[in-house]
Amino acid sequence: MSLRAFLSEAIYRLDRLGIASAKACPEPVEGTPRKDATIVVQLPICESMNTIKQNLFSNIPESFPEEIFETLLENNRFKLERILSSGQATPENDWYDQEKDEWVVLLKGKAGLRFENESEVIELTPGDHLLIPAHKKHRLEWTDEKQKTVWLALHFDS
Repeated sequence: MSLRAFLSEAIYRLDRLGIASAKACPEPVEGTPRKDATIVVQLPICESMNTIKQNLFSNIPESFPEEIFETLLENNRFKLERILSSGQATPENDWYDQEKDEWVVLLKGKAGLRFENESEVIELTPGDHLLIPAHKKHRLEWTDEKQKTVWLALHFDS
């Protein structure tokens, strides 16, 4: 999946959930090839928003014993976080059972995810994304040991 397709899908989902509104920009932004290539995303104001440019692939530690969960944006309707993995897995016989729906996208690396009462491990590679409904028990079977795995997770009420 191209970055453009990924961003279009993410913006579409945020818009459908009422978390953000997306519209074509009336004026082209400097550096864009066409007027219709520019999209403005309007997010509700929240305390954790930061106007400083950041990069999802920077500030990744060389090694870390546990997965790292970093909140990027959060308000009373959603939480967007970056997750960093490096060979971690959910402890044996443990399951995530979350209160909110979660949409995850794997940006870099690889991972294996399994749902309770299902034998198949779903292998995720860059660009893969899926929706995990609230209270659908799941676990991380493995993450790439050779390179860091970078995820985005959007938690929200349906």
